[in-house]
Amino acid sequence: MKKTTIGVVLCVYALLVVLISIAPAPVYAGNDDGENPPEVGVEWINDYPGTENDRYYMDDSAGGLYNKLGNTGWDKRFNYGDSSAWEEDFKDVSNGGTDNIYIDDVDIAMFAGHSTVKDGHVALYFTTLHDDYYLEWFDPEWGDRDLEWIGLHSCQVLRDADLSYWACTLNGLHLLCGFKSYAYDTSTPMGKKWADRMIDDGWWDVAYTVKQSWWYAADVSQPSGTVVRVMGETLECGDDYIWGQGTVCSDPPVDGTKYYWTHTV
Repeated sequence: MKKTTIGVVLCVYALLVVLISIAPAPVYAGNDDGENPPEVGVEWINDYPGTENDRYYMDDSAGGLYNKLGNTGWDKRFNYGDSSAWEEDFKDVSNGGTDNIYIDDVDIAMFAGHSTVKDGHVALYFTTLHDDYYLEWFDPEWGDRDLEWIGLHSCQVLRDADLSYWACTLNGLHLLCGFKSYAYDTSTPMGKKWADRMIDDGWWDVAYTVKQSWWYAADVSQPSGTVVRVMGETLECGDDYIWGQGTVCSDPPVDGTKYYWTHTV
């Protein structure tokens, strides 16, 4: 039976602040201007070292989001795959990355590919040293420039043991959509289904929220028992639609408290 639950988590940095009894000062998200047209960028990897590690449909998943939004008027900024998908594109510029001109310079983004465990925590796994194989939880600070929503079609990034770590990646980001469980590489493109649900295609259709659309995409592309999660800066962010399809929450103050919703297929 499908079910959805809600929870609250503290970023590990905030937990440290609590332990030493210093009140954190709130910071504010980056520019939330809802550009006209808004922008989409995706990266994906099918070709991993060793054929047993290869994926087959990650290009369709991420590319499906990219093309669907592009076909409805969004600015298609980048669609990088395999050796052109770089860890540094997702990493904050303050940590030596280039997210200021890639992932955090669009309104919605997606990564589709493997994750792995690095130093005890789940990390996104890349295949080139630009400039690392692993995007770890302390590398991104998504949302301090432009990014509102990101989908990670990767295993267990939002598993229980790593929630308080990946919570620290939200630095103005409205919603981080991912998986608590394993994520499956299926011929039904999850990113395309996510986009389909977020867009009102005409009088016969309605748009759904980013979170509801992630649930739907999992329901139609993943096997029974798969568990997906969405993490947000505030409860209100959980009601976001994408630009042009409904209401979008104002950029909230960024603090250590995040909210998450869990859905079982």
